[in-house]
Amino acid sequence: MDQAKALLLAAEAAFENAELQIEASEVLYKNENISHAEYITAKSSLKNAQAGLDGAKAGVERAQRFYDNSRFVSPVSGFISNLPIRVGESIVNGQIVCGIVNSKKLVIRTGVGESDIVNLKRGLLVSVEYSDKKFNGRIIGLGIKPLPNSASYPIEIELDNPNRELLPGMVVRCHILNKTYEDVIYVSANNVITLYDNSYVYVVDDDNRAHRRRVVLGDQIDRSYIIEDGLQTGEKLVIEGVESLNEGSLVEIRKMNGADSTISEER
Repeated sequence: MDQAKALLLAAEAAFENAELQIEASEVLYKNENISHAEYITAKSSLKNAQAGLDGAKAGVERAQRFYDNSRFVSPVSGFISNLPIRVGESIVNGQIVCGIVNSKKLVIRTGVGESDIVNLKRGLLVSVEYSDKKFNGRIIGLGIKPLPNSASYPIEIELDNPNRELLPGMVVRCHILNKTYEDVIYVSANNVITLYDNSYVYVVDDDNRAHRRRVVLGDQIDRSYIIEDGLQTGEKLVIEGVESLNEGSLVEIRKMNGADSTISEER
C-alpha cells in the first residue's frame, strides 16, 4: 500500500512537470522559438504523464482493495469449527480458510420414498425429536428426482435452535405433519385383535369385566389406529394382556403414572 502511494506521488510530480513544460512550449512555439516537432513532443509527454498518473491512481485503489480484503469477515455469526490454515502459510484463491457453524438455525437433509414425496409440499410442519426433547421444523425444499444410487427423494427441513440444544451432526427423528386429525379416538395397534378380517378391542365394564368389542378402524398413523366406530369417549380400554383375555374375564385396573392403565386413548 505504501509503495503504491509512493508511485502515485512520483506520477503526480511527473504530471505537474509535464504541465509546466507544455505551458512553456506553447509560449515558445507561438513566438517561433521552438520547432513544431518539439511542441508535439511536449504535448506527447503531457499525455504520457497523464496516463502514468491514472495508472498510479488505479494502483492505489487496487492496493487499497487488497489491503481491505486481507482481513476476512464472516458473512454469518457463529463458531469456528475448522481452521485448516496456519500462521505464515500462503493461501490461494478458492482455498478454504475456515469453517463457520451457526447452530441457531439448522437444516436437516434427508429423504423420503416415492409414495410420500407426492404428498409433501414446502411449508409443512415437522416435529423433530432428539432424546426426550421436541423441536418444530418446516419443509423448505423438495427434490424432483431420487438421490444418486437411492430410491429416496431429497427433502430439506429447517428448524430454529435459539438455545443451541441441538448440534450439527446429531441424529434426530422427524415426523412430517402432512395431515391433522381432530376430535378422534385412537388406540395403539398392540391393543387391536384381528380375527377373520374383523378388528376387536377389549373394554371394561363397571364390574371390571372385559368384553370384546368390534371396532371399525380408520387411518393408521405410525403404530396407532383411528377408531371410526365401536368406542365412545370415557370407556375403559384394556391396553395390556389383550392376548390372554376371554369374554367376561375379570381384570384388574392398575395405576400407571397416576392414571388408570385401561382408560381409552383419545386425541
